[in-house]
Amino acid sequence: MPTNNKNPPLLTEANAAFLPHRTSMNVAARDAQNRPAVARGRGCRVSADRRKLTVYLSTTHSAQVLQCLR
Repeated sequence: MPTNNKNPPLLTEANAAFLPHRTSMNVAARDAQNRPAVARGRGCRVSADRRKLTVYLSTTHSAQVLQCLR
């Protein structure tokens, strides 16, 4: 995905190569009443420009976090 952003990548090439493999990620959020929610990430993808990290969540095991993020 080409970008016109002149800022440097947020991740080094080494970090971008490492993250999708053998890592454990947690995603945290809060609801409108500031109650915390946490879920384990199921995997991730680093964008081609290394400026975006997409974390995949299970809809059944992460419903509370997903609701907070919506």
